[in-house]
Amino acid sequence: MTRDPVDALLPILLSDIMLRPQTLDDVDDMMVWASGSEVTRFCTWEPYQSRDDVANYIRNRRGNLYTLETLVFYVKNHQLKHTEYIQSARNQQIPSVTFIDRKPLLEYLQGKIDTTDAIELFPSAPAPAPVASDDVSMPEAAPTDSR
Repeated sequence: MTRDPVDALLPILLSDIMLRPQTLDDVDDMMVWASGSEVTRFCTWEPYQSRDDVANYIRNRRGNLYTLETLVFYVKNHQLKHTEYIQSARNQQIPSVTFIDRKPLLEYLQGKIDTTDAIELFPSAPAPAPVASDDVSMPEAAPTDSR
């Protein structure tokens, strides 16, 4: 079996490429390719429809996490078309889930998949050690004013 030379060279070629993080200055450039159906037909997301969608994606990929409020609002409104969902979230002043994260995030929240790039789990803080009942001291009652 012969190996494609490009496959052999790809790891070497990619090892020297350093991509800078996307910023909001990249929204217009990203819209050029991320909104094209010919480009995104091989991607896991649909073409972006607006600059706001691209900006939300960039904001969320820069380390901003979805809030519980955002997740609850999304689960309750996931049946809406994305443009309607974005408008509804904006009207409620709730940050929205990006278009690219919608499907995998919903599948994760519904328990259909175990992980997704849209979810980054952080180890929870260790539970406090249990305290024996005889070690618990009750605070003294505050003095009352007897006037």
